[in-house]
Amino acid sequence: MNTETLIRDEEGALFVGSTRVLLQNIVTARGRGETPEQIRENFPSLSLAQVYGAILYYLEHQETLDACFAEYQRQLDDADAANREAHTDFFDAMRHRFGAARASKDNQTPEDDRAFEA
Repeated sequence: MNTETLIRDEEGALFVGSTRVLLQNIVTARGRGETPEQIRENFPSLSLAQVYGAILYYLEHQETLDACFAEYQRQLDDADAANREAHTDFFDAMRHRFGAARASKDNQTPEDDRAFEA
């Protein structure tokens, strides 16, 4: 299999075949211990051969791709930090609301749960 033609680069994003599945998603799934068959089940637009090809492509370019993935994660982390800093009041309010909802749920009885099932 010619892995060079399997992966396409669209403005720095590496996609598998003609799908919208990112190579990084395949690599992440493999890193979590998923088998190629499980990955294929989770990404039905891919064939099993494409999954194996994507893994092979990653292994052939691992050093470069790991550096790219790490840089991308750094950019995401920076954007997240900037967003949280710019909207501190919102995130504090959301944290409070989620905490209150969790506390309320923890105090529910089984009868309360059944009331919401209808």
